[in-house]
Amino acid sequence: MTEADPNPLYELVPRLYQLRDTELGYPLRTLLAAVSEQYLELLGDVDRLYDDWFIETCQPDRIRQFAALLGVQLSSRPASFGADLAAAADRRQVANALADRAGKGSLAAIEKLAQDVTGWPVRAVESAAGIARTASVRFSHAEPATVADLRTGTIAGYPAGPFSTAISRPDLRRVDSERQPGAGNLSSVLVYLWRLRPDLAVNAPAARLARGRYSFDSLGNDIHLAVAPVARAWWAEPAGDIDLAAPLHRLPLARELADYYGPGRSVLVTIGDRPVPRHRVLVANLSRWPSRLPEGMLCLDPVLGRLAFDEREYPDDCPGEGSDDPPAQPPVRVNYARLVVGGLGAGHDHRPAPDRPSRLYRVAASGGSPYQTIGAALAAWVADRDDPATAEQAQHASIEIGDDDVYPENLAIDLQPGQWLYLCAAADRRPVIAGSGAGDELATLAVRGRRAAGSQSGPARLDLHGLYLHRTELNLSGQPLAVGLDRCTLAPVRGGGRRARYLPAICVRSPASRLRLAGCISGPIRIEFREAGQDPLPVELADSVLDAGAANEQALLGRERRPAYLRLDLQRGTVFGRLNVRAIAVVADSIITGLVESELRQHGEVHHSYLDPRSRTPRRSHCQPEQAIAEGAGGAAVPAFDSTSFGQPSYARLRSATGPLLLTGAADGGELGAFHDLWAGHRLAALQDRLAEFVPPGTDLDIRLAT
Repeated sequence: MTEADPNPLYELVPRLYQLRDTELGYPLRTLLAAVSEQYLELLGDVDRLYDDWFIETCQPDRIRQFAALLGVQLSSRPASFGADLAAAADRRQVANALADRAGKGSLAAIEKLAQDVTGWPVRAVESAAGIARTASVRFSHAEPATVADLRTGTIAGYPAGPFSTAISRPDLRRVDSERQPGAGNLSSVLVYLWRLRPDLAVNAPAARLARGRYSFDSLGNDIHLAVAPVARAWWAEPAGDIDLAAPLHRLPLARELADYYGPGRSVLVTIGDRPVPRHRVLVANLSRWPSRLPEGMLCLDPVLGRLAFDEREYPDDCPGEGSDDPPAQPPVRVNYARLVVGGLGAGHDHRPAPDRPSRLYRVAASGGSPYQTIGAALAAWVADRDDPATAEQAQHASIEIGDDDVYPENLAIDLQPGQWLYLCAAADRRPVIAGSGAGDELATLAVRGRRAAGSQSGPARLDLHGLYLHRTELNLSGQPLAVGLDRCTLAPVRGGGRRARYLPAICVRSPASRLRLAGCISGPIRIEFREAGQDPLPVELADSVLDAGAANEQALLGRERRPAYLRLDLQRGTVFGRLNVRAIAVVADSIITGLVESELRQHGEVHHSYLDPRSRTPRRSHCQPEQAIAEGAGGAAVPAFDSTSFGQPSYARLRSATGPLLLTGAADGGELGAFHDLWAGHRLAALQDRLAEFVPPGTDLDIRLAT
């Protein structure tokens, strides 16, 4: 009885009657065909009714009936989720609630529920396990610990939290108090959430700072290493922070080195082609570089991301025949993880676009690719582009960088109309284009549009994906260009002088046809072409951070202190600084810490954003703090960030204690700023609503943010 068999009742008739029906011209088959149509429809209804008995197969309009029957409060979701995604999320929530009923009130059920609702790693902790109390007469065999373990907790140099076993005095205040929550009592349960994600670097070069002194960061900056989580089965007991993206501290690393160091672990150091064995690794505090090092040991500091060892103990095996020079130091490469919010700037989770040009030039300074420098790949592309035999196929090309190395190059790219260059990082890689020098000296990535006589092609196109530009200015000049940057970091760099302003990260010297930044972190942008006879440059910023260093500094710069000659389209952005532009097309769901001024205010709109009330812009609607002031809650609409210092893990992220007018003030109910798509406010609100039904009676529960 399938669609290929539309008359199943006729097939049930004995063969004798079918033969007689054939002799009479099929009147019986015609009658049963009409009956079978109703029979099949009834059968389909029965099947649907049977499927509606189960949450996994029921119709979307039955999900809320299941939720009401089970007493499950479905999480509110913005309209941008779409009907299909919202139905799938609600179905999963109800199905998980059915499974969680068996373990209701247990820590395992609370952890599973919190992870299902938020999507973040979770750890639930009973405060009673870490509180000293009087021995019980009824249970004399269970003697409580009364002496603090000096090797754990804050005494050991890392913050107390879900992994601290230090015994403390009970805090009589409730952990969920609205005024001042307590640290935990016998009836308290704390739910810790890890919001930061690990950014994993594999076989990345360590920066050599001095003889025998190295930094895990390829640019030589101090970074706090993190745990690279190992997946844990849902039924397995948690073991420390192995399955969490948590900061890595000295004491846990020293005590459980085998859990964190080695191939496939959180940290690995390779000198030449030889990984340093675990028994030669010594965890130490390298805030002050030691004058003498233990013989044969490699000192590692996870808090500062530093390495120290005697280079004479690791000579190059091949110094070169006939050479009197001492053996060269082999390269030092490291595997490590660092914490990031995720979704912005260059990172190891970047993936090249699937619709990029198919003609590919691969680059890897560490070897294994045809080209070891970006300049060599550019030269090869130019040669193919100018060769009549390959010119047609080479008009559109990709240059892919396949490692995490640093490329100290001054690059010059010439593009003619109709040509397209896609310069990107390979999957799971974060290459760095770095310039040397200090003060106001920056390297340049110069892109020039060339004029082609009689060409009817459109503007040249350049796309940069997943690249980290350090002390390098992107310089656009010549004929019109369409320039797009996706998941790139143009590191803000302070110049010299008394005020030490941030130097421009992008400089436009010609009226480019388009400049677009999506998911990027960038320093100020300077517009330097003459205004006469030219339309304002269209600049699009989406899900990005534009950092000028302070609220009173210009994030968009013009010629001779004039307004930047551009038309701004800013959506879901965070701007640390002022904006002084020619025109505004739209500013939406954004945070601008400084004053906003637009010369043309007859067209354009600004809505659902935070900006200085003194700003001169086109028509504004649902903007803060104006709306909050009108409602008498002006103090609740001031943005506060976890960090405004570039390079910190929680850079540009709104604090969880920020008022709801900013955490849910976007047009679709999300938070304002560059991290709009994280939906952090909605996740926490949904978790608070759902946890109430899983907490045992008489238990105080509070949600704590570990990162």
